[in-house]
Amino acid sequence: MLFEKSTTSFKKEWSYKYIECISLNTVSLPSAPFFHLSIIFSASSKDFEVIGDASILLHNGFHPYEPDIAIIEKSNINNIRIDIEVDEPYSGLTRRPTHYINCGDEVRDINLASAGWIVIRFNEEAIVKHPHECLAYIARVLEQVASEYRRPEHLKIPIQTHSKWTMEESIKMATNRYRESYLNIDGFGEKEN
Repeated sequence: MLFEKSTTSFKKEWSYKYIECISLNTVSLPSAPFFHLSIIFSASSKDFEVIGDASILLHNGFHPYEPDIAIIEKSNINNIRIDIEVDEPYSGLTRRPTHYINCGDEVRDINLASAGWIVIRFNEEAIVKHPHECLAYIARVLEQVASEYRRPEHLKIPIQTHSKWTMEESIKMATNRYRESYLNIDGFGEKEN
């Protein structure tokens, strides 16, 4: 399941995209996000850098943003900067809802899009269960904004769209321990005092 919502216009009509979950069954790959991203860049690794500890400082008074994963075009020919976010429906330790509709992520994404970033949001379940489809979506975005990038054939697959969760749905998922079920874990550990 994937859902898209564009705000401001950016490079060939791409601004930022939300990806909630992708409901396709294909090959299963190892779960490390950097491993998955390296598949996209195998043919063009000289063009993009994948960074796991980036900090984005905007000059408009906002605190630095820390993307889960950043993809930066090395040459700056197209000035491509992509923020990949992996959203969970609730905090494992506090059980509080996160990343639901109107939780504030939209403001962050608009600020980054205004600074020239493309924000792609995947839900955690999509990364765990359908990493290949997540990669296909990133490759599709890159193909739209990077004139020299060509998506590998194995990443040219259809993607279905669905809506993002509400706060009430997030609370229900926490009550039902939904994250624990798709992560195949008993719990998230003890809450620190």
